[in-house]
Amino acid sequence: MNDLEKVSEDERGWIYRLRMPSGDREVIFIFTRKGFWRGGEYHKSTQHDFLIFGKLYWLRCLPLAGLEGHYAPESVWTKFVQDDSNPTYGFLSTLLKPFEGHVVRAEEDTLYVEWLDGLFEKTFIPEMRKRVDEQLKDKNR
Repeated sequence: MNDLEKVSEDERGWIYRLRMPSGDREVIFIFTRKGFWRGGEYHKSTQHDFLIFGKLYWLRCLPLAGLEGHYAPESVWTKFVQDDSNPTYGFLSTLLKPFEGHVVRAEEDTLYVEWLDGLFEKTFIPEMRKRVDEQLKDKNR
């Protein structure tokens, strides 16, 4: 039997994980309230995301050539909006390459699903993660 478990819930929303019977895969369901950031990390395997509803603002960046964990300045990060309102022009699904740094902000209440091609792991990128950490710190004051 597959096991659905709550990973976390806070002012940003909630995250649930569904583990596959094989034990080598899991699917993550992420609900994020408008205005909140998530992520600020990279994974060693390809990440797939599928937008169920809402709108996400993405910041993404590949590592500098041959330098795992080292990224270009924010001025050259890729920025785009993933939106469910117009699938012809929006992106309902997206793919992140191994080691591609990413952080997202919900532009409206948003639910999306993500999974990795490999086992789940993550490494935070301080330049990206600071958005999440600063927002959480401000909310806890």
